[in-house]
Amino acid sequence: MSRKILCLDPDLTRIENIQRHLSRVGVECVRAGYSQDEQRYALSQLKEFEMAIVNAEVVWTRPDIHLFVYEIRKLSKVFPIVAYADASKIMCCSLFKRVGASSVITEDFLVTYLKSTLDRRNKKLQVYFKERRQAA
Repeated sequence: MSRKILCLDPDLTRIENIQRHLSRVGVECVRAGYSQDEQRYALSQLKEFEMAIVNAEVVWTRPDIHLFVYEIRKLSKVFPIVAYADASKIMCCSLFKRVGASSVITEDFLVTYLKSTLDRRNKKLQVYFKERRQAA
């Protein structure tokens, strides 16, 4: 089962770049809207996201997130949030933390972060199945 990222960003090119990187490490990038209006609509459909995306993490790429403080709070009750922000936007990063993002990472670390998380999960699964085989 591949890991899924819910990507909320109106910039189609940036989303495609992120998708290309993530597909190399087995992560599916789910797009949600290219305009702020579409994003607001998508966020209002949280129950659908909850049903469709299990253990999703949010990659949020917009610096103008003051508009979305309420939505981020609402999302953080449903998903663990990974806020993706430009390294130069320190204020943006601290705002992400204040509104409930579980971690804030930059584009440079996005793939590394996911790869290491996937590797840890795969090692745990290998140990689990090895123990099950030995017990049988």
